[in-house]
Amino acid sequence: MRDRAEPSRRHAPARTTAWRGMGAHAPAGHVMSALSHTMGGDLDLSATGGIAVVTGAEQTRQALLRRLCTNAAAYIWQPDYGAGLPARVGTVMDEAGIRALVLEQAQGEAGIDPSQPVTVTITNPRVGAYLLAISYTDATTGTVQELTLGT
Repeated sequence: MRDRAEPSRRHAPARTTAWRGMGAHAPAGHVMSALSHTMGGDLDLSATGGIAVVTGAEQTRQALLRRLCTNAAAYIWQPDYGAGLPARVGTVMDEAGIRALVLEQAQGEAGIDPSQPVTVTITNPRVGAYLLAISYTDATTGTVQELTLGT
């Protein structure tokens, strides 16, 4: 007799990673979308007042920003997800360490074309301020995109 607390394996739902998109596993011609979310805010609203969705290059941009702003190891099922960049504000600048961290996290993002280079540029426009510019090729559109973050 099976313990009632144990779920039936025969009827268990398939695991999905829909929140990250299906990337190379998406059926031909199928475009995945995600809820639009601006980091630091709430879900975005559409022009009609519903919850906005994003696809393509904007979805990749939002996913990369979310990955870079999420604390390292914050997701227990994905311990390699997250760079924790906001936690570094106010600390001593380690340009090489941040560049390596961003490149590592970009490799894990399904919307970034892994066959194309990702460039990370850190500039210091004024005392105490830094700009981080990330240039990558969007896997869906094939266009070069840039994400810029500042302190």
